[in-house]
Amino acid sequence: TLEETSAAQAQAEDSAEQLREKLGFMSAEAAAASEALEAAEKVTTQLQSRLDAVSCEAVAAAEARDGADRQALQLQQKLDGLSAEVEAAADMREQVEAAECRAAAAAGGPVAPPPPPGGTPPP
Repeated sequence: TLEETSAAQAQAEDSAEQLREKLGFMSAEAAAASEALEAAEKVTTQLQSRLDAVSCEAVAAAEARDGADRQALQLQQKLDGLSAEVEAAADMREQVEAAECRAAAAAGGPVAPPPPPGGTPPP
């Protein structure tokens, strides 16, 4: 009948309107999600750039530390070498002073005691 057809048509139009509203709402949600995704991608890109920069700084700091460690080792080796030279020179000095005392004793002259380490000879 005409009334049933009209009622069915009205119900179909209501359903269609509800679907259009849902579709509009879903489209708005999809647009908002798309914008949020773009914003997240930008933040991710910025964070990745910062991470890359920090990684480069960390590598440079590690290389600088390694260089400083090598230099410190070289300086320690030089210091060790100089210390050995100072000890050898002190030993030589003692040997020379002892030889001078023996020479003076052999010549029959007065024998002065060797000076104390780091001191001045007695008069």
